[in-house]
Amino acid sequence: MTRLALTLFAFLSSGLMAQPPQAPGTPGQAQAAKAAVPEDAATAPKARSPEMQVSQTDAAAGENERNENVAVAPVDLNILKDLLVRIGTTATVIPQFLPDLGYFGSEYGVAPSMGLHVAARARRALHGRLYESHQNSVLGARAFFQVGGLKPAHDNQYGFAVETPLWRGSFVTLATNQQKTRGMVNGNVLVPLPSERTPLATDPALRAYVRLILDAYPDEIPNRTDIDPRMLNTNSPQRVDGQTWNAHFDQNMGMRDRLMFQYGYLGQKVIAFQLVP
Repeated sequence: MTRLALTLFAFLSSGLMAQPPQAPGTPGQAQAAKAAVPEDAATAPKARSPEMQVSQTDAAAGENERNENVAVAPVDLNILKDLLVRIGTTATVIPQFLPDLGYFGSEYGVAPSMGLHVAARARRALHGRLYESHQNSVLGARAFFQVGGLKPAHDNQYGFAVETPLWRGSFVTLATNQQKTRGMVNGNVLVPLPSERTPLATDPALRAYVRLILDAYPDEIPNRTDIDPRMLNTNSPQRVDGQTWNAHFDQNMGMRDRLMFQYGYLGQKVIAFQLVP
């Protein structure tokens, strides 16, 4: 009975509130829509990628970089609970529930899904921007969650955006950015004791295989014996490369409407940290 009630509720919810188009970010995904120009484009929700990529962490909002070794399914509602734990909850006043926005969880402080609302265009000529940022561990004050001294790490983010009119009432926008992160990740792992790192097998093939397994562990002795006799707190390097491409084409269709074509690409390559190779 409970499962039937939940199914009926999901069916009614899908009929009453249309699902918004997915935000740009999936490779090869194109979107097209005809939408009215909003009165205040500044109130439009911020676009977020549902995949929770490592390079898409919103540090300004209090988000922490997630563990890329842990699989995250976008359809899992535990993501919402994890966000509420890490970021916290706030009371959100929603004056109007628009059908083209997803408001699931908005009352708990989660921003609604990004719709295809078109911002007003005020420029009449070529406009662009170029940026680059660099973060280096040399300027770090302390080594948070690291063993020993501060390990080398750096993060580079750079990109550009350009917008220009093509003909009367039309605009095209191209934007791209890249992020390259190189650093160390700290974690706990159980490792063999020094007395357990010598193969006891007499067969040469089996002895070589056991040695291969033992060599996968860090060449370090346990340093958190207060928790477990075999627990080691250590560091491991990781590499994250992220890249995004976005293209917009807008065409005015009168005084109130505008036709917009949008294409977005988000790619990421992660060489995850391995405490035990």
